Amino acid sequence: MAKSIEFTWNPEEISIYMRAKEKAVEYQDSVRVANKVKKELGRDPKILEAGSGNGCVVLMFDKMGFKNICGIEYNKEIISVLNKEFPDINFVNGDILNMPDALLHNDFIMSFGLMEHFIDGPDIPLKAMYNALNDGGYAVISVPCLNFARRVKRYFDRGAKRAIKKVKKSGIKFKYYPWFLNGAFYEYHMTPRQFRRECENAGFKIIKHAAAQQNLGIMHVLNPHNKPGKLIWYYELEEYNYSKMGRLVYWIANKLPFLFNHFQYCILYKEPKKL
Repeated sequence: MAKSIEFTWNPEEISIYMRAKEKAVEYQDSVRVANKVKKELGRDPKILEAGSGNGCVVLMFDKMGFKNICGIEYNKEIISVLNKEFPDINFVNGDILNMPDALLHNDFIMSFGLMEHFIDGPDIPLKAMYNALNDGGYAVISVPCLNFARRVKRYFDRGAKRAIKKVKKSGIKFKYYPWFLNGAFYEYHMTPRQFRRECENAGFKIIKHAAAQQNLGIMHVLNPHNKPGKLIWYYELEEYNYSKMGRLVYWIANKLPFLFNHFQYCILYKEPKKL
């Protein structure tokens, strides 16, 4: 059975991440979708975040007045912390592939950076999101992008090639290009076309497909070890510093959105069944 990777989360970083996500395009679009659903339904929509991590997105939506919202997260420890810190907000420990009935029948689902962590591929978790959504419901789902710069760089990345070769010897087959962390499978990077195809194969209608997180994408390609003095470097959570050349690269990246972007996301719609 498909299984995701379990990540650790630091609750002390919640406020930092909340400030960063309020500025991010994929989260701004998610707020717009939630408000659209609320207006269409004439009531507070039932919202689920699949892979809620340290809880910052659920907390952000609760702060904006969306009360019928739940976050499901695979890591038990962070859920225990969140339930103690925020007893009035619904955080649940669980697997998105085996969700309890209470977490089904949602009007809106968000999932940021989760689908890429299933080594068997994103098709099963995407279908689980589709099945957990009401007819006429919406979803916003993001995954890392195998952008143009990464496609060029992978041909020169000897370390990644050695890691892939080593893991393949154990019999593991990769559906998409894998990114490794400390020599182990970390996540898939999908091209824009591959991601759109996976969403459509799960049954969704794509409303919008866009690039996001140019800063992080540039850093991964041009300064993966976060060294000061490079074109761009990450010096604090969700904060970046640029050289003059780095500012030019960032300007170009925003003109060519799938050149350096780290994430890509789709706004998806589940069409009602025809009678």
